[in-house]
Amino acid sequence: MSNHTDSLLFAIILAAGASRRFPGQNKLFAKVHGTPILEHVVQAITYASVDKTIVVTGQDHEETKTLLSSYPVDCIQNSEWEKGMGNSLAFGAKSLAIENPGSLLICLADLPYLDTKTVNQVIEAFKHSNKAQITAPHNNNRLGHPIIFPNRLIPELATLTGDTGAKNLIQFERNSLIKVPIETHAIFQDIDTPEDMNV
Repeated sequence: MSNHTDSLLFAIILAAGASRRFPGQNKLFAKVHGTPILEHVVQAITYASVDKTIVVTGQDHEETKTLLSSYPVDCIQNSEWEKGMGNSLAFGAKSLAIENPGSLLICLADLPYLDTKTVNQVIEAFKHSNKAQITAPHNNNRLGHPIIFPNRLIPELATLTGDTGAKNLIQFERNSLIKVPIETHAIFQDIDTPEDMNV
């Protein structure tokens, strides 16, 4: 008998980085169009067709929890956040694996121009693939975020280490990867430095 959670799509927003190239503050709290970068991403994901969202935090856990207190998200702190994005992704995947999600949507927290319409386009493409393949938005020969991973790959996500995220796993699955054509650069237009805010 299939578990009722088989069809659930859970989202992980990776917000545990150190913002090393953004002096003076956590870049995720910097405002774009009057709203903190992280909040833009949380809106894009939580307003989309996802069933649960967690935000993996690092050193600024309490500030992040306060910022997102009005959103339907759970903020969980990765005590080993300094080990890199792969470690934080694995931490999030392990945290959600207990609830047996059908699939996981992964998104970086520094993409302030991402919108819900784009997120839902990726989700719809994933559903049409019978939820069996990695599905990612694609523009100008570049993959972006969010990326959806099918249930069969969750155990592998939970063992990632270092700072490369899931790049190697995506490369290994490249022949079956579903690329969703997206007309906007918002899927990879991130903010790393104060200068990026002026684009």
